[in-house]
Amino acid sequence: MYRQILIADDNRKYQRIVWRSTPSDPLISYELRTVTYGTSCAPFLALRTLQQLYIEEEQTFPIAIRYAKNHFYVDDLLAGADTEEEAKAIIAEIQNLMKSGEFSLLKWRSSHKIILKDLDKSLLAKEYIHSLCDEVKQWVLGIFWNLLTNSIQVRIADGEIVNTKRQLLSVIAETFDPMGLFSPSIIILKIMLQELWKSKAAWDDPVPLTILET
Repeated sequence: MYRQILIADDNRKYQRIVWRSTPSDPLISYELRTVTYGTSCAPFLALRTLQQLYIEEEQTFPIAIRYAKNHFYVDDLLAGADTEEEAKAIIAEIQNLMKSGEFSLLKWRSSHKIILKDLDKSLLAKEYIHSLCDEVKQWVLGIFWNLLTNSIQVRIADGEIVNTKRQLLSVIAETFDPMGLFSPSIIILKIMLQELWKSKAAWDDPVPLTILET
């Protein structure tokens, strides 16, 4: 996405780099013309460019823009529809919206195979193509999406015994839940950790039974 966004001419000097193939070669100066990975402003510029695209194309692609505004998470689009026909229409309009800005949405996947039947295979997620008949789990915003059951799952350490404050914090930290769907469960562990801090327990002290039983 970044490489599809041009930097204004008068700002390219801030992306000037020097290069030479060997230590004996003269230095050559380059100015990067597009948004560059690793720069602190890159995520903002990418999202701001999409916002500008929505402003300019609002009259042409109203449905796509409504979905894009409400269902984009950074550079991932996560949305649904009530019928197959509606889903296909949304996909087609979003694709056309992005093409108007010289962008292309890739790695499409769906829990309903027929919805993506008309898309070119080059636009589909590779693992999706090879696993359409299996109980395949796809990554969506850092969590697993089971395409056959249309359910999401979070990975939690199995069978790990928590005896210390250090181990408890480790279990909390390794449960990746960016959408907060499992907060009702994780909050119990966080409350236990808070009680350990109040008790001034050291990192490797055994967790008191009074806290484990709460």
